[in-house]
Amino acid sequence: MTGVAAYQSQIPRAGGTGFQRVHVILMQIMKELEMNTIYRQIDDLPLSLRVDELMVVLDIGRNTAYTMLRSGLIRSVRIGRQIRIPRDALIEFLQCETKPTGLH
Repeated sequence: MTGVAAYQSQIPRAGGTGFQRVHVILMQIMKELEMNTIYRQIDDLPLSLRVDELMVVLDIGRNTAYTMLRSGLIRSVRIGRQIRIPRDALIEFLQCETKPTGLH
């Protein structure tokens, strides 16, 4: 069960006021919708990606994504506690990784 139906049964059990419960559930739905975004072209990507978006685009896991960022393989920017990956940095990485390496 996904989407709104998956969260409707949670409303009575969630703590706090009615507004807080609805707010928490809406945030969960929005997060799920964001994770299901399909980027069909480079132009569809936002100017900066979050790590979870990088994971979706490259079809990699969280540990691999953070390892690539820590090693500098993909350039990133830290804004407070958040890590953002400029779209250009992702394009640079993909261009470097797809260059022929001179197979023998």
